[in-house]
Amino acid sequence: MLDENSNSANDNIILRDIHYLATNLIKIYTESGISLITRRNYLQDFSDNPELLLNRKLSDREFDIVASAVNQYIIECSAVTYLNRAEHSVYQLQNKLIKKGFKKRDIEPVIDLLRNLGYIDDKRFADAWLRNRANATNEGYARLYAELKKRGISKAHSIEALKSFFAEHDEKQLCLRATRKQLKKMCVRSKIIQSLQRKGFSYAMAETCLKECGFYKNSIQTLEERYINE
Repeated sequence: MLDENSNSANDNIILRDIHYLATNLIKIYTESGISLITRRNYLQDFSDNPELLLNRKLSDREFDIVASAVNQYIIECSAVTYLNRAEHSVYQLQNKLIKKGFKKRDIEPVIDLLRNLGYIDDKRFADAWLRNRANATNEGYARLYAELKKRGISKAHSIEALKSFFAEHDEKQLCLRATRKQLKKMCVRSKIIQSLQRKGFSYAMAETCLKECGFYKNSIQTLEERYINE
């Protein structure tokens, strides 16, 4: 990896040769025999003709372009490793790469490439995340929307994903399941409603589901009485 912040690095590096490894992927050889791998499109002004960088002293700007291009390919490899392990939102992937020490200005072109190649897609992430979440817990629209927002999903993608999700999952049925679970833990009506609201269900829906589960406003039935016959 080239250090673009080094004041002396540019004085010692001359690029001698370029080998084309695959579509858009190149290996650059320095005069000292070091090989550097990157993609042509990361080379900015020199993406169409990287040979213009060969056999001469680079200007400071040209050196920075090459250093950034090499770093961006390293970032790309790290990003693909993360994506091979699990689906990520753009926001999540950016944060992981920043925590790894990469610069945001070098991360952005990589994110653009991965998005264009279809390796990362916030709408696809939102759909997959909602499916997995539904397998683990029963939550309503408001909570799910808030959780998607935490993961950097845009309002438009969140609304679209939630529309698809609730076309397959009835929110009231999710609330009923959550209500039955809460009734096994507590019998204080106000606390049950608060718990259901934290899960993203409206007050009205929580109240309706409590009634359908046989828990009325003035009920003083104990947990033991409620489930003695179950």
